[in-house]
Amino acid sequence: MAYLQMGQTDPGGECSQEAEDARPTTSGDESHTCDQCERTFATKSRLTVHKRIHADVKLYRCDECGTSFCRSSSLKRHRVIHSGLRPYTCEQCGKTFNQMSILERHRLLHSGIKPHVCDECGLAFTWLPSLRRHQLSHSGISEQDAKESPTPQCSQLAEDAHSSANLLEHYRCDQCNKKFHAPCHLRRHQRIHSGEKPFSCDQCGKTFTRKSNLKTHHLSHSGVKPHMCHQCGKTFSLMGNLRTHQRLHRGVKPYACSQCEKAFTQMGHLQTHKMVHSGEKPHICEECGKTFSLMSSLRTHQRLHRGVKPYACSQCEKAFAQMSYLKIHEMVHSGEKPHTCEECGKAFNHQSNLKRHQRIHSGEKPFSCDQCGKTFTRKGNLKTHHLSHSGVKPHMCHQCGKTFSLMGNLRTHQRLHRGVKPYACSQCGKAFTQMRYLKIHEMVHSGEKPHTCEECGKTFSLMGNLRTHQRLHRGVKPYACSQCGKAFAQMSYLKIHEMVHSGEKPHTCEECGKAFNHQSNLKRHKLVHSGVKAHKCDQCGRAFALKSSLATHKLAPHVTFLGKSPASDPRNMPTDADT
Repeated sequence: MAYLQMGQTDPGGECSQEAEDARPTTSGDESHTCDQCERTFATKSRLTVHKRIHADVKLYRCDECGTSFCRSSSLKRHRVIHSGLRPYTCEQCGKTFNQMSILERHRLLHSGIKPHVCDECGLAFTWLPSLRRHQLSHSGISEQDAKESPTPQCSQLAEDAHSSANLLEHYRCDQCNKKFHAPCHLRRHQRIHSGEKPFSCDQCGKTFTRKSNLKTHHLSHSGVKPHMCHQCGKTFSLMGNLRTHQRLHRGVKPYACSQCEKAFTQMGHLQTHKMVHSGEKPHICEECGKTFSLMSSLRTHQRLHRGVKPYACSQCEKAFAQMSYLKIHEMVHSGEKPHTCEECGKAFNHQSNLKRHQRIHSGEKPFSCDQCGKTFTRKGNLKTHHLSHSGVKPHMCHQCGKTFSLMGNLRTHQRLHRGVKPYACSQCGKAFTQMRYLKIHEMVHSGEKPHTCEECGKTFSLMGNLRTHQRLHRGVKPYACSQCGKAFAQMSYLKIHEMVHSGEKPHTCEECGKAFNHQSNLKRHKLVHSGVKAHKCDQCGRAFALKSSLATHKLAPHVTFLGKSPASDPRNMPTDADT
C-alpha cells in the first residue's frame, strides 16, 4: 500500500479529497452514483469531477513541472511546493509545513500518543500508515508489492463507499493480470514490464521508475544523514533505513525463505536470495555475455568494461567500482577487523572472508573442476585453475619470455629478476618472493605436518603435497611428456624431465662451470666444493657429501681389511658419486 509518510503529500491531495466527496449520503439526500465503480456522491458536480479519474482526464496542469491534476484545488495545493511557502509552523520545534493536515500529523510526535497497536506483536505507532507498513513484516508481503496498492485514504474510501473488489476490476495489467485501484498506480506498475525509468539523476545519470525514489537517491550525493543509530552510531539518510538497520541489533529477520529457511531483515534481500534457488539470471552483459540476477549488479559489472571507478579512498586515493569494496578497503587503514573465527581467533574485515576462512577448519571445498575433479575453497581459485587446462597464458615476461595465465603471477615472477623478496622468516632471516612460500617455510621450524597419508602414514605440511603423494598409491600420473610419452605424478617433475630433451641446464656452478637442469641438483653439487661430508657410515666411518652416496655405499658388503686403516680400504677411494 502506497502509504503517505511524514513530509509527503499525496499527488495534489486528490485521494483525500475523493474520500471527502464520497462520504455516505444521509437519508433524504439525493445521491449521484458512478456507473463505473458505483461510488456515490452528494452532488452531481462532484460526480462529474470523479469521472475524470476513470477517463484519465487531467485538465489542470502545473506550468513549472508539467504535473497534471483532475481538480483545480489540487493544482493550487501543488503550487505551494514550487513557491517554497510553508505557512504552517509547529509551536514546539519550529518545523514548517505547506499543509495544515501535515502539521496536525506532525504534532502527534510531540504528544507521544501512539494509538495504533499491532495485534500480533504489540508494537505501537503514531500513524496508521506506519502500522500498516509494519504489518507487512508479519504478512510476508513485499513493500514493493504494497506500494502498488492504494493509499490508506483510498482503501478506507473503498470500504465505506463500495466493494474494493469491484473497483480493482477496472485497472488490470494486461501482462500479469495484477489489479489496481487507480490508473496512476497501473501506469507506474507497467514500467516494470516496459523497463521505463523516466526519472534521471542529473549528477550520476542513474534512472528510476518513481520520482520519490529519485529524491531519496539525491540524499546519497548530498551526504546528509540526519538519522543516527544510538547503539552503533551509524547514520542514515532516511528514517526507514534506520529502522531496517535496527533489526540487526534486535536480531529480527521477519522474511524467511520457504526453501532453505534462511531469514533476512528486508524483503528485497529475500527476493534476491530466491534467485539462488531458481537460478534465474535475466540480465546479460552485451560485451562479455556474463549474466546477473539483478539489473543493478549488471550496471556495476559494466563499469569494469568502461573502467569507471567512482568510489575513491580519501586516504590513499585508490578507486573502486563499488561502494562496498571501498568500505572493505577503508578497514585496511583503520585496522578494523570485526569478524572473528571462533576456532582459531583470527579476525577479518568482512563476513565473506571469515566464511571462506572457516572452510579451512571444516575442510569444505565446494568448487570442483569438471575436467580433473580438483576442488577449491574459492570460486576465484577454480576459475584460475581452469586456465591450466585451456593452456592460455597471455601475460609474458619481457626479460625471459616465460608466460603466465594471470597478470598477478607475472608480477610475482618479475620479483625474481629484480631480486625482490619482501617476505622474510623471523627465525632464520630467509626471504621469499611470495607470502605462501614463507608460510610453507615456517613449517620447517615448527615441524608441523598436519596432513597424514592413510595408506602409508607419511605426513605432510600441506594438503596439496598429500594429494600429490596419494597419486603414487593410485598410480595416477596425469602429466605426460609430449615427446616420449613418459608420465609423471607432478607437473614440476615433467618440467625437469623436458629439460632432458631440450638439453637445457640453466643452473651453473660458479666454481667449476658444471651445469644442471634443476636448482636442487646444483645445491647438492656445491657440497663437493665445500668439503662438508655430513653423512657418515655407522659401520666403517666413511663420510659422504650426499645422502644418496651414503645409501649407495651401504648397499655393498663391508669387509674388514686387517692391519689397514679405513682410508686404505679400496671402497673408501673417491668415486664419481661424490662429485
